[in-house]
Amino acid sequence: MNYKNLGSRKNKILIWFLFFLAVGVFILVLFLSFSEKKEFEISEIPFLESSDSSLVSTPDLKIQTSQTNFVIGDFDEVKILLDRDGEGPEIAQDITTSTVLYSNDPSIAEISNIFETKGQLMLHKEGKTSIVALYEDMSAEIEVFVENPKLSVYCKAYPENVRKGETVEWIVFFSEKGVPNYSYTWKGTDGFVGDLGMVAMTYETSGRKEASVEIVDMVGNKASAECTPLEVSD
Repeated sequence: MNYKNLGSRKNKILIWFLFFLAVGVFILVLFLSFSEKKEFEISEIPFLESSDSSLVSTPDLKIQTSQTNFVIGDFDEVKILLDRDGEGPEIAQDITTSTVLYSNDPSIAEISNIFETKGQLMLHKEGKTSIVALYEDMSAEIEVFVENPKLSVYCKAYPENVRKGETVEWIVFFSEKGVPNYSYTWKGTDGFVGDLGMVAMTYETSGRKEASVEIVDMVGNKASAECTPLEVSD
Protein backbone atom coordinates (compact mmCIF):
# COMPACT_ATOMS: atom_id res chain seq x y z
CA MET A 1 0.00 0.00 0.00
CA ASN A 2 1.22 3.45 -0.95
CA TYR A 3 0.97 5.32 2.35
CA LYS A 4 2.44 8.46 0.82
CA ASN A 5 -0.46 8.85 -1.65
CA LEU A 6 -2.98 8.09 1.09
CA GLY A 7 -1.57 10.85 3.31
CA SER A 8 -1.63 13.31 0.45
CA ARG A 9 -5.30 12.53 -0.26
CA LYS A 10 -6.26 13.01 3.39
CA ASN A 11 -4.49 16.34 3.43
CA LYS A 12 -6.45 17.47 0.38
CA ILE A 13 -9.74 16.43 1.97
CA LEU A 14 -8.86 18.29 5.18
CA ILE A 15 -7.91 21.40 3.24
CA TRP A 16 -11.18 21.37 1.30
CA PHE A 17 -13.15 20.78 4.53
CA LEU A 18 -11.46 23.70 6.21
CA PHE A 19 -12.05 25.84 3.13
CA PHE A 20 -15.79 25.11 3.04
CA LEU A 21 -16.00 25.56 6.81
CA ALA A 22 -14.37 29.00 6.53
CA VAL A 23 -16.76 29.97 3.71
CA GLY A 24 -19.73 28.80 5.79
CA VAL A 25 -18.58 30.79 8.82
CA PHE A 26 -18.05 33.87 6.65
CA ILE A 27 -21.55 33.57 5.16
CA LEU A 28 -23.08 33.07 8.64
CA VAL A 29 -21.30 36.16 9.97
CA LEU A 30 -22.57 38.22 7.03
CA PHE A 31 -26.11 36.95 7.53
CA LEU A 32 -26.12 37.74 11.24
CA SER A 33 -24.65 41.17 10.63
CA PHE A 34 -27.28 41.96 8.00
CA SER A 35 -30.12 40.73 10.25
CA GLU A 36 -29.00 42.91 13.18
CA LYS A 37 -28.78 45.96 10.93
CA LYS A 38 -32.28 45.38 9.56
CA GLU A 39 -33.69 44.89 13.04
CA PHE A 40 -32.09 48.13 14.16
CA GLU A 41 -33.44 50.03 11.15
CA ILE A 42 -36.93 48.62 11.55
CA SER A 43 -37.01 49.54 15.23
CA GLU A 44 -36.26 53.15 14.27
CA ILE A 45 -39.28 53.49 11.96
CA PRO A 46 -41.71 55.77 13.90
CA PHE A 47 -44.96 54.16 12.79
CA LEU A 48 -43.79 50.75 14.01
CA GLU A 49 -43.06 51.97 17.51
CA SER A 50 -45.55 51.04 20.19
CA SER A 51 -47.40 54.15 21.30
CA ASP A 52 -49.59 55.12 24.20
CA SER A 53 -51.98 57.94 23.26
CA SER A 54 -52.37 58.85 26.92
CA LEU A 55 -48.75 60.00 26.88
CA VAL A 56 -49.31 62.35 23.93
CA SER A 57 -50.87 65.74 24.72
CA THR A 58 -52.04 68.38 22.29
CA PRO A 59 -53.01 71.85 23.56
CA ASP A 60 -56.74 72.45 23.24
CA LEU A 61 -58.33 75.92 23.08
CA LYS A 62 -61.95 76.22 24.21
CA ILE A 63 -64.54 79.00 24.50
CA GLN A 64 -66.67 78.72 27.63
CA THR A 65 -70.07 80.45 27.93
CA SER A 66 -72.93 79.90 30.35
CA GLN A 67 -75.13 78.98 27.38
CA THR A 68 -75.37 79.37 23.62
CA ASN A 69 -79.05 80.36 23.35
CA PHE A 70 -79.75 83.92 24.42
CA VAL A 71 -82.40 86.59 24.16
CA ILE A 72 -81.93 90.20 23.18
CA GLY A 73 -80.58 92.24 26.07
CA ASP A 74 -78.77 89.34 27.74
CA PHE A 75 -75.19 89.61 29.00
CA ASP A 76 -72.70 86.83 29.53
CA GLU A 77 -69.10 86.38 30.65
CA VAL A 78 -67.01 84.46 28.12
CA LYS A 79 -63.84 82.64 29.18
CA ILE A 80 -61.10 81.25 26.96
CA LEU A 81 -59.52 78.11 28.39
CA LEU A 82 -56.27 76.45 27.33
CA ASP A 83 -55.96 72.76 28.14
CA ARG A 84 -52.27 72.06 27.56
CA ASP A 85 -52.17 68.49 28.86
CA GLY A 86 -55.56 67.16 27.77
CA GLU A 87 -56.73 66.88 31.37
CA GLY A 88 -60.10 68.60 30.94
CA PRO A 89 -61.62 72.06 31.50
CA GLU A 90 -61.56 71.69 35.30
CA ILE A 91 -57.83 72.44 35.42
CA ALA A 92 -57.47 74.29 32.12
CA GLN A 93 -55.73 77.66 32.21
CA ASP A 94 -57.86 80.79 31.86
CA ILE A 95 -56.12 82.84 29.16
CA THR A 96 -58.99 85.19 28.30
CA THR A 97 -56.96 88.37 28.73
CA SER A 98 -54.21 87.02 26.44
CA THR A 99 -56.44 86.21 23.48
CA VAL A 100 -57.90 88.14 20.58
CA LEU A 101 -61.69 87.99 20.58
CA TYR A 102 -64.18 89.04 17.94
CA SER A 103 -67.71 88.40 16.71
CA ASN A 104 -68.53 87.60 13.10
CA ASP A 105 -71.56 89.91 13.44
CA PRO A 106 -71.27 92.44 16.30
CA SER A 107 -74.74 93.78 15.53
CA ILE A 108 -76.14 90.46 16.82
CA ALA A 109 -73.62 89.54 19.52
CA GLU A 110 -70.83 91.88 20.56
CA ILE A 111 -67.83 90.74 22.59
CA SER A 112 -65.39 93.08 24.27
CA ASN A 113 -61.72 92.84 23.29
CA ILE A 114 -60.67 95.62 25.68
CA PHE A 115 -58.40 94.34 28.46
CA GLU A 116 -60.50 95.64 31.37
CA THR A 117 -63.76 94.15 30.06
CA LYS A 118 -62.43 91.40 27.78
CA GLY A 119 -64.87 88.53 27.39
CA GLN A 120 -68.06 90.47 28.14
CA LEU A 121 -70.72 89.34 25.68
CA MET A 122 -73.68 91.57 24.82
CA LEU A 123 -76.64 90.36 22.77
CA HIS A 124 -78.27 93.04 20.61
CA LYS A 125 -80.65 91.61 18.05
CA GLU A 126 -82.23 88.41 16.83
CA GLY A 127 -80.03 86.12 14.74
CA LYS A 128 -77.09 83.72 14.77
CA THR A 129 -73.38 84.46 14.73
CA SER A 130 -70.02 83.08 15.88
CA ILE A 131 -67.60 84.18 18.58
CA VAL A 132 -63.95 83.56 17.67
CA ALA A 133 -60.87 83.38 19.91
CA LEU A 134 -57.26 83.51 18.67
CA TYR A 135 -54.22 82.54 20.73
CA GLU A 136 -50.74 81.99 19.28
CA ASP A 137 -51.27 79.54 16.40
CA MET A 138 -54.59 78.22 17.75
CA SER A 139 -58.18 79.31 17.27
CA ALA A 140 -61.58 78.36 18.66
CA GLU A 141 -65.10 79.23 17.54
CA ILE A 142 -68.56 78.87 19.05
CA GLU A 143 -71.99 79.70 17.61
CA VAL A 144 -74.47 81.77 19.60
CA PHE A 145 -78.18 82.14 18.92
CA VAL A 146 -80.16 85.23 19.88
CA GLU A 147 -83.96 85.32 20.03
CA ASN A 148 -86.42 88.15 20.36
CA PRO A 149 -87.82 87.75 23.89
CA LYS A 150 -91.55 87.63 24.47
CA LEU A 151 -93.37 90.36 26.34
CA SER A 152 -96.50 89.50 28.31
CA VAL A 153 -98.21 91.43 31.11
CA TYR A 154 -101.25 91.61 33.38
CA CYS A 155 -102.45 94.32 35.75
CA LYS A 156 -104.65 94.99 38.77
CA ALA A 157 -105.36 97.56 41.47
CA TYR A 158 -104.14 97.55 45.06
CA PRO A 159 -105.80 97.54 47.51
CA GLU A 160 -108.62 95.56 45.94
CA ASN A 161 -111.35 96.97 48.23
CA VAL A 162 -111.64 100.77 48.58
CA ARG A 163 -114.20 103.44 49.27
CA LYS A 164 -114.72 106.52 47.16
CA GLY A 165 -112.20 109.21 48.02
CA GLU A 166 -109.51 106.64 48.79
CA THR A 167 -106.45 106.17 46.62
CA VAL A 168 -105.57 102.97 44.78
CA GLU A 169 -102.54 102.07 42.73
CA TRP A 170 -102.84 100.35 39.36
CA ILE A 171 -99.86 98.06 38.91
CA VAL A 172 -98.51 96.16 35.89
CA PHE A 173 -96.94 92.71 36.34
CA PHE A 174 -94.76 90.85 33.84
CA SER A 175 -95.35 87.24 32.82
CA GLU A 176 -92.59 87.53 30.20
CA LYS A 177 -90.25 90.47 30.55
CA GLY A 178 -89.19 91.31 27.00
CA VAL A 179 -86.25 93.72 26.98
CA PRO A 180 -86.17 96.53 29.59
CA ASN A 181 -86.70 99.48 29.63
CA TYR A 182 -90.40 100.07 28.94
CA SER A 183 -92.85 102.75 28.02
CA TYR A 184 -96.36 102.59 29.55
CA THR A 185 -99.71 103.95 28.41
CA TRP A 186 -102.62 103.67 30.88
CA LYS A 187 -106.23 104.60 30.38
CA GLY A 188 -109.46 103.84 32.21
CA THR A 189 -112.65 104.88 33.97
CA ASP A 190 -113.13 108.44 35.26
CA GLY A 191 -110.36 109.83 33.04
CA PHE A 192 -107.67 107.60 34.47
CA VAL A 193 -104.35 107.93 32.56
CA GLY A 194 -100.69 107.25 33.35
CA ASP A 195 -97.24 106.52 31.91
CA LEU A 196 -95.45 104.56 34.65
CA GLY A 197 -95.41 100.97 35.80
CA MET A 198 -97.45 101.89 38.87
CA VAL A 199 -99.98 104.74 38.76
CA ALA A 200 -102.09 106.12 41.64
CA MET A 201 -105.74 107.09 41.20
CA THR A 202 -108.32 108.52 43.62
CA TYR A 203 -111.96 107.86 42.68
CA GLU A 204 -114.59 110.33 43.77
CA THR A 205 -117.48 108.11 42.69
CA SER A 206 -118.43 104.58 43.59
CA GLY A 207 -118.99 101.69 41.22
CA ARG A 208 -117.03 99.52 38.83
CA LYS A 209 -113.72 101.01 37.74
CA GLU A 210 -111.73 99.65 34.79
CA ALA A 211 -108.22 100.21 33.49
CA SER A 212 -105.97 98.93 30.69
CA VAL A 213 -102.29 99.30 29.90
CA GLU A 214 -100.13 99.05 26.79
CA ILE A 215 -96.38 98.47 27.09
CA VAL A 216 -93.54 98.77 24.56
CA ASP A 217 -90.10 97.45 25.46
CA MET A 218 -86.68 98.69 24.34
CA VAL A 219 -86.62 96.66 21.10
CA GLY A 220 -90.22 97.41 20.09
CA ASN A 221 -92.06 94.39 21.48
CA LYS A 222 -95.61 95.31 22.49
CA ALA A 223 -98.02 93.89 25.03
CA SER A 224 -101.33 95.05 26.43
CA ALA A 225 -103.69 93.96 29.19
CA GLU A 226 -107.16 94.66 30.52
CA CYS A 227 -106.84 94.93 34.28
CA THR A 228 -109.00 93.12 36.82
CA PRO A 229 -111.94 95.52 37.45
CA LEU A 230 -112.08 97.38 40.74
CA GLU A 231 -115.28 97.93 42.78
CA VAL A 232 -115.35 101.23 44.70
CA SER A 233 -117.93 101.38 47.47
CA ASP A 234 -119.62 104.42 49.03
